[in-house]
Amino acid sequence: MQENLINEKESIKNIKVGDKLTTFEISEFMAHTIKREIQIKEIHNDKLVFSCKGKRKRYYFDPRKNAVFKSWNLPFIADSDTNSFIGNAQINLIGDPEVIKKYFDNKQLNPEFNDYSRIIVYKADDRTKTTKIYEGDLNV
Repeated sequence: MQENLINEKESIKNIKVGDKLTTFEISEFMAHTIKREIQIKEIHNDKLVFSCKGKRKRYYFDPRKNAVFKSWNLPFIADSDTNSFIGNAQINLIGDPEVIKKYFDNKQLNPEFNDYSRIIVYKADDRTKTTKIYEGDLNV
C-alpha cells in the first residue's frame, strides 16, 4: 500500500460540512472510472451526507474505495469526463503523470484507499500511450 504523506490536519476524518471534495472510484457496474465533485451537506449519525456539484439530491458518503481530494479544481480529469471512456476496471486519468502522482502522494485524503496499482494515466494530447505511476500487483 502507498504511504500517504499528508499531515493529520488534512485527513478524511477532518472533513466538515461545506467542504468541496473530488472523488474517484471504479464503477462496479461498467468497470469504468467515476469522478464526482461533491459538497458535504450534513453529518447524520456520524455519516457524511453529500450532494453532487449542481444537484440537490443527497447521498451518504462511503469513501472506502474512493480516492478523495479536497477541492473541485484538480489539474487532471477522469477519462469519463471526455466523450469516451475505457471500461477496464482501472482508475483512468488524463493529465501530466508527474502532477497526478504528486497529488496522490500528498493530497489524497483517504487512508483506506489502496488501489494505487490500478491508476493509469493518459496524456491529454495522446490517448494511445499509458503511464502507470505506481508499480505492483492489481488489488482485484
